[in-house]
Amino acid sequence: MHLKNSGIVTLLLLLLGQTLMADDEAYYKDFQTFLEVSGSNATQKVVLTNMFNQFKAAQPNNPAFAQMEDLMSRELEALNKKLFPIYKKYISHEDMKMMIQFFQSPAGKRMVEYQPKIVQESMQIGMSWGQDVARRVLSAQP
Repeated sequence: MHLKNSGIVTLLLLLLGQTLMADDEAYYKDFQTFLEVSGSNATQKVVLTNMFNQFKAAQPNNPAFAQMEDLMSRELEALNKKLFPIYKKYISHEDMKMMIQFFQSPAGKRMVEYQPKIVQESMQIGMSWGQDVARRVLSAQP
């Protein structure tokens, strides 16, 4: 009888594991959809481009930057796989589905359309602000 019960428990654990894996796969698929419809993928590319433009401006003759930019652009999916557990930790699958619906709505699509421009312009303001604060702090140093 004991052997029969442990077999049932093992079978139940296997089924539970398969269900959890299927749930993870479905959530990850929705996560990928979210990244696309929310404009996150496009924003990542804008951030990378801005970062590498700064690198190139600082060291224009360094060929490593072009190789690194190409490699990082091709490996954004690997980055997103590493980010997925963070999203899953804080955002339920149901909430993820609702966010996808929002970003597929007219208002969400408009937000996505302008988000890369907002990020780019915000980064310029942020850099200028940071330089100004650094300049004031450094000028106050003896």
